[in-house]
Parts: sequence; C-alpha cells; structure tokens
Amino acid sequence: MSFRTRHHRDTTRGIAPAQALGRSQVVTNALSALAGVGLGIALISELQPVTRAMLTDSASLLTLLGRVCGMVGTYGIVITLFLIARIPWLEREVGLDKTVWWHRKIAPYALFLILFHVIFIVLGYSMTQQTSALGELWNLIRHTRWILPATAGFLLFMMAGVTSYKRARSRMSYETWWVIHLYTYIAVALSYAHQVLLGNAFINQPKMDNGS
Repeated sequence: MSFRTRHHRDTTRGIAPAQALGRSQVVTNALSALAGVGLGIALISELQPVTRAMLTDSASLLTLLGRVCGMVGTYGIVITLFLIARIPWLEREVGLDKTVWWHRKIAPYALFLILFHVIFIVLGYSMTQQTSALGELWNLIRHTRWILPATAGFLLFMMAGVTSYKRARSRMSYETWWVIHLYTYIAVALSYAHQVLLGNAFINQPKMDNGS
C-alpha cells in the first residue's frame, strides 16, 4: 500500500459522511469570531506604541508596516497549522474538507505577509542606518539576536509556499511535498524567539538592536 493511499485512509477514517461535511455551523461561526478577536488583539498590541512621528517618517513607517505584516502573517500561519492539525473535535464539528479549504485559502496570504515583513523591515532599517538594503540585511543576520534562526525559518516558510503551487507540486512526489510542509513547524519554532524579543507586542520600548 502506498504512502498516499495510507494517508488518504487516515484522513477519512473515523469520520462519518455527515460529520465530514461539518455538522455545526454554530461552532464554525464561533471559531471564526474567536480568530477575529485574536487578530484584533494582536494588531492592538502591535500598534499601541505607535506615535504620530512614526507615521510621518518614511523609515519608521516602513518599519511599522513590516512589524504589522510580521504579526498578522505569523498569526495566519498559526491559524493554518491549527486548521490542518487533525484535531478530532474540530474535524467532527467543522469537517475536514472545510478545514483544509480554509487552510489553503489563508496560507498564501500569511506567507506573502511574512515576505512583506522582511522586505519592509530591511528597507526601513536601511533608510535609518543609511545603508544599502542588502548590506542592512546582512548586518541584521550577523549582529541582531535571533535573526539568523528567523532567517532559516523564513526560508522554510517560502519553500513550503513555493512547493504548494500546482506546477511545482506536480513535479515532486506526495511524500516529498508532505515532508517539506512538516518543516513549517520547525519554521515557527525558529521564528518564535525574534518575534518575542524584538516585537512591539512584547517589549515596552521597541528599538533596533544591531549589536551596537
């Protein structure tokens, strides 16, 4: 029996047809509302330290946009992992088909936000330091705490995103695709520390730390 066949049987075993379609719209709506509240709290925590001066300075504004993209993108990744985690009660009440559908819809936006996070942060910091974007990126990786593992996590995220496109996915076996997507859990772990130690939501006085 192939890996693909076993996986298909595992994903459907123990779920009745009525359950697979999602029995409780109330649960679906409640979880959607809860996710929305969580997103609102994340945005408020990120935007709380914002001042008018930050909104009128190009470098500060780019950095702010980068932080917001990072927070929302990371939140989206956590939601997608939750949706695809094969939680029995979630599959029973919402339905596997629906959780997979939402996972596929949310994941690309979350990955794009993480990509914009890196771009905006590097541009904002390079404008502040008056250096080139590539030079600032290299400086951040070398001298800022936890940016190196975060960079590794970013590359794993992008690898999972690229291999999800139909053309790329059609060129690889299901087993390879599945293992690459398992790496997203490692990516979250690698990115966690820099989010907590450097993010506005977790520090009272945010500042750039370039090793000086």
